[in-house]
Amino acid sequence: KLNLNNIVGPALAVSPTEMTATGSAGTAKINAGRVEMTINNPLVTENSLIYITPTSNTQNQVLYLLRQVPEESFTVGIQNPSAVEIPFNWIIVN
Repeated sequence: KLNLNNIVGPALAVSPTEMTATGSAGTAKINAGRVEMTINNPLVTENSLIYITPTSNTQNQVLYLLRQVPEESFTVGIQNPSAVEIPFNWIIVN
């Protein structure tokens, strides 16, 4: 049985390309003119599966897991800067 209580914690923007989150799921966005968003989260492990789902038109950009740093963060990237922000949902599965 999957328990989703308290899975989404608060998130705080640190800069245009970085945010801090405490839960195992959340929302974020790659800002217009940028190519990545780093989400600081101590729940990331070497074996974490991190799923990313865009929630709007991506203007033909493919979101992908660029980096995964255990106990620290993960980074979502796109190939080229977008003219619009690209919001997405994410979930860490350990």
